[in-house]
Amino acid sequence: NINNENDILKTVKPNNIVILYGELSSERGPGLAKRLRNIDRFQNEYPKLNYPEIYILDGGYRKFYQNFPKYCTPQNYIQMHDKRYREECVHSQKIFKLNKS
Repeated sequence: NINNENDILKTVKPNNIVILYGELSSERGPGLAKRLRNIDRFQNEYPKLNYPEIYILDGGYRKFYQNFPKYCTPQNYIQMHDKRYREECVHSQKIFKLNKS
């Protein structure tokens, strides 16, 4: 999981299309997209950006999985608040909030 713009900058090569999502794409995806766009515009003069195409998956991974499960690996869906992954979810949310500020 990528929870901050530094991980995106290390992982995604310039001029690739960036698609961000969370389970619902209501908070993490949009927030990360905004921070990545701000960094890109700070480092580069518009319109010559390293990441000219940044998208947020509409409805998040949950909606994508409901509509296109054959494109998902593994082919099962576990909700973000599943009891088995509660600690991991809380930890990821803390990291996201720390990186947000």
